[in-house]
Amino acid sequence: MNVMLKKLIFDKESERVYCVNTDDERYAEFPISFNFWGNGGDHDAIDNGTYPVTNEDANALDYGYDMEPAYGRFWVALDRERGRGFHGYGEGRSLTSGTYGCIRGENSDGEQICEAIERSLNSGLEVTAEVVGDVDDSAFCLDGEGEQ
Repeated sequence: MNVMLKKLIFDKESERVYCVNTDDERYAEFPISFNFWGNGGDHDAIDNGTYPVTNEDANALDYGYDMEPAYGRFWVALDRERGRGFHGYGEGRSLTSGTYGCIRGENSDGEQICEAIERSLNSGLEVTAEVVGDVDDSAFCLDGEGEQ
């Protein structure tokens, strides 16, 4: 029997994503990065809040092959209004490379998370993602410095 994913908690303070099962227990965690370009406007970091996670279309959940270098091998849409999500990285980038406000994770970790999301959604469960952490987002702002 596989553990069913109910919630992802993206924690700005610990820079970890926690997987929570249907018994509200954390059962896995992975490193993530909130580093982003620019400070203000279109390039701000994803806001704290709760977001639905779906597989309704290719723009919602995608994984298992190499996408653009910026996205790596997975994409999970979170804040659709502002175009923010959770994704990996390709050649020339790393976990701590900047994004346009998204959350970055390791490709292998993200693919495992995507598989868990899909398994839960296909079983009829709702999956949510929470972005939390009492951290000033300016701590993640690269101001045009560092890796792309």
